[in-house]
Amino acid sequence: MVDVQITTAAEVERQNLPQTLKAKIAARSRAIGANYERDVGKKLGNYFGISDWKEVCYRTKPHRMAQPTGDLKLINDVGRIWKNAGLGPIECKRRKEWSFSQFFKSPEKSMVYGYFCKSNEDTKSSNSVVIFTKPGTVDLVFYQFEKNKNQMDETVLFVQIKDQTFVVQTLKAFLQQHFPEPQSLL
Repeated sequence: MVDVQITTAAEVERQNLPQTLKAKIAARSRAIGANYERDVGKKLGNYFGISDWKEVCYRTKPHRMAQPTGDLKLINDVGRIWKNAGLGPIECKRRKEWSFSQFFKSPEKSMVYGYFCKSNEDTKSSNSVVIFTKPGTVDLVFYQFEKNKNQMDETVLFVQIKDQTFVVQTLKAFLQQHFPEPQSLL
């Protein structure tokens, strides 16, 4: 097996590269993130039977290196039922760097848990929902497990970090669990 070195945007910033190259790498990274946020918005809209994702959510603007309402702000009926389900702000990440082995080796140091903590810090919440993927992987969801929720069908992984339990599910399984009859909710 070949060990592949992946360069993150932060690592690029620390390297001694020309400023124009750094700017191109940063712009490409932002474009990938923006495209993934729109893709997640479309998938949420499709699940609830709404063809125009802009009727479901909008992408938020960063405010001093943070997004106080998450990457996607759900609106209208979908925003109402999301909030009624006890779900928090949405953080979207399409990054090559995360791996399942991080959850097994040292879950509190996993990148996905870091995204969860940063989102909670930025949004001043405790129940962010991280929707994440990487090339060749289905969309997954990482969120804090509530003991009073229904049976967790199609759960990929339970992760124990300190005194908290987290769930990793596919986006499809997550939506079906929390919103089993989406059309009747709207």
